[in-house]
Amino acid sequence: MAWARGRIPLVIEIKGDPEVSPGIEEKLIDLVHQHRILDEVIVISFHHTAVKRAKELEPGLATGILYSGRLVDTTGAARAARADSVRPQWSYWTRELVDEVHAAGLTASAWVVNSEARAEQLVNMGIDSIGSDYPDRLCTYLERAGRRWPAAR
Repeated sequence: MAWARGRIPLVIEIKGDPEVSPGIEEKLIDLVHQHRILDEVIVISFHHTAVKRAKELEPGLATGILYSGRLVDTTGAARAARADSVRPQWSYWTRELVDEVHAAGLTASAWVVNSEARAEQLVNMGIDSIGSDYPDRLCTYLERAGRRWPAAR
């Protein structure tokens, strides 16, 4: 965290069940404050209760819900977790869902995108950020395509 401060935004995933590791959210928030990176980090998790707890502990923290599958109410799930972003696996995105997420004031993010064709499809849908196993390749592609990608929160 110390090295990243002022250099790159961090996406920190709370892995595992927070019930098994009680207090993980508090420890993470303490580290974020200690390193003074609140405006440079987003906390994400498949465990939406962990996202909600982190946001309750630090309302200024950017957060996102991860999921793999189709949710009945995507924006409702994000609101329930007090999340700022929705982050499903890439194949669940449609232009309609991107529009719905944006209309709710949320950020749309996709993972794991490792091909230029898939990245282009998502960018054309209006996706805000993309996670990749090959960020260098993704950045090269976006630059070559004339896309300016902002640091996502």
